[in-house]
Amino acid sequence: MGTPARGGGGRARSAGGDDRCHGHPGARLRGRGTQTNGGQAAQALGRSRGGFGTKLHVLVDARGNPLKFTLTRGAAGDNPQAIPLLHGIAADEVLADRGYDADTTLAYIARERGAGATIPPKKNRTLQRPCDYAAYKERHLVECLIGKLKHFRRVATRYDKYARRFLAFVHFPSITIWLK
Repeated sequence: MGTPARGGGGRARSAGGDDRCHGHPGARLRGRGTQTNGGQAAQALGRSRGGFGTKLHVLVDARGNPLKFTLTRGAAGDNPQAIPLLHGIAADEVLADRGYDADTTLAYIARERGAGATIPPKKNRTLQRPCDYAAYKERHLVECLIGKLKHFRRVATRYDKYARRFLAFVHFPSITIWLK
């Protein structure tokens, strides 16, 4: 940078013709560095066709009371969350929807947990497994729990920016469900 020169009114400019503070060609780019909150994936925000979304994976007992919660991005698959949800839980039977149908999950339920798996096979499975659809009807308890959680507007719409804060508030209505 040269010495400041004054020319024709206005503000002082350098003699080199570069009037930027540090000689950079343009405005500072925001959001290009490391993010302090971990980014969208760490906050369980994922873009899908409907916009940003969060998926809440729920584990309930036989009465429909919540046991565990996991948050993932909206476009994330269901199956990778099955084993972390079931870890440390003793059950005789595990009911889940088609999204949790995978050989690794079924093997984990049978070997590690010693439980029977009532998970309908996916339509594109080459070898269709039998499923006890009479027992599968009890899975409505999960849907009923999610409906009860959505009575709380803050859970239904996710106003919270951070995943930890949102998950903490999901625990609040679950406590009220346990107390009823």
